[in-house]
Amino acid sequence: MLRLLESNPRATKNTKYKLDYIFAIGDNTYFVGEQYREWAVTQRSSYGISNTYWNYEYMDVIVAKLNKAGEFEWVSNTPLRNAITLSNVPHVFKQYIAVATESSIYIIPDSALGIFAL
Repeated sequence: MLRLLESNPRATKNTKYKLDYIFAIGDNTYFVGEQYREWAVTQRSSYGISNTYWNYEYMDVIVAKLNKAGEFEWVSNTPLRNAITLSNVPHVFKQYIAVATESSIYIIPDSALGIFAL
């Protein structure tokens, strides 16, 4: 669903999406997820030992809405750029916390970027 709401279809070729939150606010259901890219790099030493590093580039937090008419709508892309490299074990991290109130959804980054209200 988040892939279909992407404004640039070419960008979805190498981009993955993960759904992190579903909120019911009024008659609408909101879906909050994140775009990211991942790739592995394997380095071999001259002794034949290899190490694999997983690289993650986290991009936008996407908020989409399923309205009471059953139609999906794009609500917001919040840029939360972050890059992580892990050794040997792939793992996807959530880069933010989302909190819903009766009138808004708040995106709180894990870093010191501030709070974004939608």
